Amino acid sequence: HSTENYRSILETGVPILRLPDSSTLITIANWLANNARIKDSFGELLEKIALAEPDISSEEIKQTLLCFASADVFIREPSLVPISEQTLRLRQELQHPQILLEQIYHCARKKIKQYLGDINENTLKNIISLSN
Repeated sequence: HSTENYRSILETGVPILRLPDSSTLITIANWLANNARIKDSFGELLEKIALAEPDISSEEIKQTLLCFASADVFIREPSLVPISEQTLRLRQELQHPQILLEQIYHCARKKIKQYLGDINENTLKNIISLSN
């Protein structure tokens, strides 16, 4: 039940969760919650966050947005096309940074539990901080 083992599990199979460091995850969760009314393409969303958060690389933003998408925090339209062709809008019930972080946590927890049968909450909390 090591951090490396958990990260390896999260980065393979579906859903893919390539989690950034906690500060990046929290910063982007805050940005999404503060801009919850935005309805943009993936690329437009990435650009807006990159402009607002210049200390975070575009690649980190991209991976973090993909984590949030994997955790089903967005309404994605149309549904049967690649994410690059979809419009993303934050689900109304998830428009708070803490709830977004919890959604990622629960998605990761479920995946690890599927692979290992049990879970060490402290190890997972080392990867995904629920403190905003």
